[in-house]
Amino acid sequence: MGNLNIERIAMLACENVQTWGIQVGESLHVISLNANDALFYLFSPKVTLLRLLQLLADFANISGLHLNRNKSMVFPLASLVGLPLTLMLALGLHWEL
Repeated sequence: MGNLNIERIAMLACENVQTWGIQVGESLHVISLNANDALFYLFSPKVTLLRLLQLLADFANISGLHLNRNKSMVFPLASLVGLPLTLMLALGLHWEL
């Protein structure tokens, strides 16, 4: 993904801070960008992960650029209690538990 494309995704994500992002002290962290990689911070993965994947799917429909699920990983920072295992498997992402 080119830098301009990843910046567009970042802008879309930042417009939806009510949907995702984590608060650390006085700072709200929504996304971190590094070269062609993006790291999204989600506070309630049961709801926000599906919304993020929909945002990325919508972006893919417009741009033709798709999320590479073989290279994408999910790193939970808290408990995944309440997130059904069937949902985790259905998303087709690698979960680093």
